[in-house]
Amino acid sequence: MFKAKDVYINNFELKILQSDIFSNDMSHFFSTRVGGDTPKPLQYFTLSAKDYPLFDNFAQDNLKIACEIIDADVNNLLSPNQQHTDKIAVIKTQDDIKKLQNEAFDAVITNLKNIPICLVFADCVPVLLYDEQQKVLACIHAGWKGSAKQISQKAVKIMEEEFQCVPLNIKAAIGPSICQSCFEVNPDVASQLGMSIKNDYDNIFLKTDEKIHVDLKLLNKQQLNEVGISKIDISKDCTCCNNSLFYSYRADNKLTGRHGMIAMIKE
Repeated sequence: MFKAKDVYINNFELKILQSDIFSNDMSHFFSTRVGGDTPKPLQYFTLSAKDYPLFDNFAQDNLKIACEIIDADVNNLLSPNQQHTDKIAVIKTQDDIKKLQNEAFDAVITNLKNIPICLVFADCVPVLLYDEQQKVLACIHAGWKGSAKQISQKAVKIMEEEFQCVPLNIKAAIGPSICQSCFEVNPDVASQLGMSIKNDYDNIFLKTDEKIHVDLKLLNKQQLNEVGISKIDISKDCTCCNNSLFYSYRADNKLTGRHGMIAMIKE
């Protein structure tokens, strides 16, 4: 179950979300826009200033605060360049980290300890996977393009092949993202998303008055189910409906900040 929590760092009161599905040897949280001192229109705790580069100093300060929440060293932070792809970085050694500096990735899988990973979002789906037996972590940015390309399923397959993970041992948390009511798509996008799953179309796709609405959270859950993952926690929060709590690409008319998913395997 997802639970909201207030934390106090550097005189800021921050609101975060955590899933209780995971064991204590992996620290994580999903941030909100509450806390920090970033000025409008990115108020107040954006972890990226992609749409407003002049605010980058605020975003970097907020990333330091985010690392403090999980007792992580910000100098070890991995935050890939996200480009709505299905590319996944596999990090097994310090040398592997260098690839993040030169390429775009929308997921990171690692078994390294004390390496915090941060992905950022503004309506897209955060998917967090953790195998407590093999101590392997996967952080996934699943927008509609990545979801259509089955990025969550591909991450699971890599966990199996590269780290000998077993799907029955993998737990998943699907974080705050846009809800079905808010996510209206055209027929072409709906078709691409429909081809990414085998079942549960009626719950995931809703057609009314020539409009098609998609539940991206349930779509990613279905993808995970189809590769053997059953222990899945899903946030009920919609980033678009709750625009005062989260950043939203749609609600903020395409120019906005980013909340984040931060996770780290502890020593």
